[in-house]
Amino acid sequence: MIHYIDENYTYTMLNHTELMEAWEKDCHIDKTDLMSTMYNHPMLHSKYLTHLQTYKVNLRKHVLKYATLKAVKIRYFCGEMTKEQLAARGWDQYLFKKPLRAEMEAILEADLDLQKIQEESIYLENLVQAVESIMKDVNSRYFLFKNLVEYEKFQSGL
Repeated sequence: MIHYIDENYTYTMLNHTELMEAWEKDCHIDKTDLMSTMYNHPMLHSKYLTHLQTYKVNLRKHVLKYATLKAVKIRYFCGEMTKEQLAARGWDQYLFKKPLRAEMEAILEADLDLQKIQEESIYLENLVQAVESIMKDVNSRYFLFKNLVEYEKFQSGL
């Protein structure tokens, strides 16, 4: 579980394994208690919609964090940061020549701080895609419930 603390709100995100385990439990439809499963459907929808929104908000924060850090790194590699700004980040002065535009992208792609944020963003994108897939399945359950009821009626001779 991943905990995020915002200035106004603290929330918990499931990691990929926990999300898949939760869905594995929730995806089962008890044919013997179909009414209960149908009545619990809105709660299932709400649960995964909450996860989806949490992941999307965090993904957006990571994208913004990446853009902000990238701008700072460009200033760093161009030698435009003051000693105070460098000290606040715990960085040493960049001692090499100012990179050309074509070189800057290669330097930024190799930067470990930026790579870490990109990895987190890719992870969150995967979580968003997983929950979107789950939501498609949850939304299609109405048709599944209808077909199950029709099948039961057929089996009983109605």
